[in-house]
Amino acid sequence: SINIVTSIASSAYTTLGLAAGQSTPGQDVAGTINGEPATGQGQLLTGNEDNETTAGLKLRVTLTASQLLDGPEAIISIAKGVASQLNDLLDSLTETGSGLLDSRIRGVQNQVDNLQQRITEFDERLELRRERLLKKFFAMEEALGQFQAQAQYLTTQLNNINVNWKFGGGNANKQ
Repeated sequence: SINIVTSIASSAYTTLGLAAGQSTPGQDVAGTINGEPATGQGQLLTGNEDNETTAGLKLRVTLTASQLLDGPEAIISIAKGVASQLNDLLDSLTETGSGLLDSRIRGVQNQVDNLQQRITEFDERLELRRERLLKKFFAMEEALGQFQAQAQYLTTQLNNINVNWKFGGGNANKQ
């Protein structure tokens, strides 16, 4: 139904000659599509979302009351056009969870995760090797320090022997 507000001054109500008009409420179209329930709103008959073959299908019904017959009013054949098929293809490619793109993204993400795990394992092994090499280096430094201390001790002892030998050797020649 159409309601016209008459309280507004200078409205199109009187200009269009609707001041003496009458109002008749309209009816929503009703029926089924392919034997499945459909919802009517004004002239649009829409297949219900849970329908197997007509979900979301919209038909515009422009029949007048005098044109209505008993039984089916029309037989309609629907074929998907290129745009509809392209839309279905794009939906299958981009569908969240099971679409081709989502599957490929998950596959690449799995590869990235595996590589990251391998990098982490390599880093852990390198750290263990570094620690082992540092322990060996410190042990080598400690051994080298001990050898240097022994070398210095032996050098001092040899110098003392040479001094004593010269001193002792000089006395042996005098006797």
